[in-house]
Amino acid sequence: MSNTLFVARKEFSYLLNSRLIIFIMAWYMAIFFLSFYGTAQSVNSLGISDPVQNYFVDYVYTLCYYGTLVAVVLGFSSISVETSGKALNTLLSKPLYRDTIINGKLLGAGGFMVCIYLLVTILYVSGISLATNGSRNAVMAFVGGLSLSFLLYMLCMLFFFSISMLACLLFREQSLALFMGFLAWIVLFRLISSDIFAGSISYFFGNSQSILLLVSGMSPSTMLYFILENMDLQSVLAESGLEVFKLFLYCTIGLILSYIAFLRRDVS
Repeated sequence: MSNTLFVARKEFSYLLNSRLIIFIMAWYMAIFFLSFYGTAQSVNSLGISDPVQNYFVDYVYTLCYYGTLVAVVLGFSSISVETSGKALNTLLSKPLYRDTIINGKLLGAGGFMVCIYLLVTILYVSGISLATNGSRNAVMAFVGGLSLSFLLYMLCMLFFFSISMLACLLFREQSLALFMGFLAWIVLFRLISSDIFAGSISYFFGNSQSILLLVSGMSPSTMLYFILENMDLQSVLAESGLEVFKLFLYCTIGLILSYIAFLRRDVS
């Protein structure tokens, strides 16, 4: 356990001091500000009396949609910088098991993701308080959905983090590995959820509506669409439990594949 914590602290420290991560975090914060401002403007122009659901959907989508791009960069940085600087070889030459190293990396990166979540959530809740003139009911209603938002955020982040890490382990050319990480994001979040792609697949099955829904339903974006019909975690699990399970399955498969690749492949 002490060795795992050593690797985790090393990973967390690197991510905290990386200029690439600082840059991507600045971009992420800017996206959150612009998204919140756009939602606030829309709520005011439409005169919505109870805007909490609108803010919550915008918050979770921004958290997961753009956050997974951050996760791709985190996964890339976690492996590529280590291998290019031969630091990973140094760790492997010490009396540390490979599973200890990857557990430490996941723990450190997971802790960093939690810090990101806490930061953006505190800022967003503060923004809602200002936008609703300090309405306690609005703030408490929003806070009531945070357990759901945290679950969805961590599932999405860990999935794309593991996919990016997996790409770095499978491809020696690190620029190609980063490209593959972003390509996975484009395919999963943008391509298969589009009517054009899903419609083209269903066309070969007689324009079957069930095939259309099956293909588009494989996208995390579509899963989030159905999940966010409710803010309460218990209601979501009761009504959209299948969508949450699919996200959990994606995350589990990604982590297992990255584990196998790290344990089996030469990472020098």
